[in-house]
Amino acid sequence: MMKHQWKFLALFLCLMLCLTSAFAESDTDTDDGYESTCWGEASVSQQRTDIRDAAVFGYDLYYISGHYLMRVDDCLSYANPVLDLNEIIQSETLRSIGYYDEVSIIVADYRLVLFSGNEGLLYFLKSDGTDGFQLDFVSKPLDYASAWGVKWKEFPIAPGLYDIDYEEAYYHDDFGLFIVACTDDGEHCVVHFDKETGKGGMVDVQTSEDADSYGYLWADGILDTSAVEGAEEKALYFYSGAKLFSVNLETMAYLPDSLDFTGEADLEAVKDYDIQRGAYVTHDAYRGYAVDAENQTFYFAHDNTAWKLSADDNAQVEVTAVAKLPFYAEKVRKGLVWDDCYLLVTDGGLYTIPLPGAYWLSMLEDAE
Repeated sequence: MMKHQWKFLALFLCLMLCLTSAFAESDTDTDDGYESTCWGEASVSQQRTDIRDAAVFGYDLYYISGHYLMRVDDCLSYANPVLDLNEIIQSETLRSIGYYDEVSIIVADYRLVLFSGNEGLLYFLKSDGTDGFQLDFVSKPLDYASAWGVKWKEFPIAPGLYDIDYEEAYYHDDFGLFIVACTDDGEHCVVHFDKETGKGGMVDVQTSEDADSYGYLWADGILDTSAVEGAEEKALYFYSGAKLFSVNLETMAYLPDSLDFTGEADLEAVKDYDIQRGAYVTHDAYRGYAVDAENQTFYFAHDNTAWKLSADDNAQVEVTAVAKLPFYAEKVRKGLVWDDCYLLVTDGGLYTIPLPGAYWLSMLEDAE
C-alpha cells in the first residue's frame, strides 16, 4: 500500500511542478534526456537509477531512460536512442512532465510493444527502415473500470490518467494483455484484458480436471520464455514464491510442467530490522525469475541475494548463490538475462550483475 501511495505522490508532485513552470532540466549525462554510458565501463555490478524498464529483444537490450527508448548491443557498447516517447505518447500531461515511470516494454510475437499503464494504451512499434523504431498503431483504451478485483481510479488532478499498481505486463496477439497487478491488500493477482473489447478482470483458471473447479490466478510475476526453444506458444509461464508453473491460454487450465523447489538450498527468509516500523520484517519474496536459454538455467532474487537454479546430471535441482544485492527481493519488478549478465529491474532502476566467466570482464581487464 505504501508503494501505491508513493507513486500517486510522485505524479502529483510532477504535475504541480509542471503547472508552476518549475520543472527542472534532466540530470542525465546529455542534454537529450537520456544517459548513454558505456555499459561495461566497470567490472562490478552497476546500478542505473535512470532506467525505468528494460527488455531483451533479439540480441539487444532495450530500455527506457528519460523520454527515450534506448538500445545497446552488448556490455561494451554505448547505448543509442531508437524512439522518442514524446513523439508517440498521446497524453499531453505525461509529455509535458516527462513522466514515463509506468511505461513497460513488452516483447510480443517478434515485435516491440510499449504499455502505458497510466493511459491504459498499448503502442505497437515497427522499424523505421534505419536503426530506429516508429509507431505502427495504438490499441483501443483499456476499460479499467471493468477490471474487477483491482481498484484503479483516475487521478483527480489528471483526467484520463489512471493510478494503477502493477509489476509486469505481457501481450499475446491472440489472447490480449495480461498484467501481474497488486490488489488492495498487497497480494499479486493476474488481470486479463480482452483484445477486442478492452474489458478486463482477475483471471479464473481451472484448478483440477473437474470442469466446474475454478479459482483466481495468483502469481508474483511472468516468466519470459520467448528465447526458449520448444516453449508452448499458447501457454503463459508464471512464478509464485519458489514455484514455476504454466497456464494454457485456450483452456485456462494449469499445465503439468511445473517446478517447486521450496526448501532447497539455503533459502530461509531473512529478518531485517525496519527503523520506520520499529520491528523486524521478514524478507521472504522471490522475484525476478529469468531464463538463461543457452545454459538451461534460471536466475532469481530472494532475500538480498541473486541465485542460480539448475539441475545436475541426475536431474536433481541445484540452487547456488551468485551475488549479494544492496536491496531485498521485494524491490524487484522483473529479471532478464543478457550478454552474460543477470539484470534486475527494480523500483530504483536497473541493477546489473556480471555472471561468472563473462567474456567482457576479461576484455576490460586486458584493456587496463
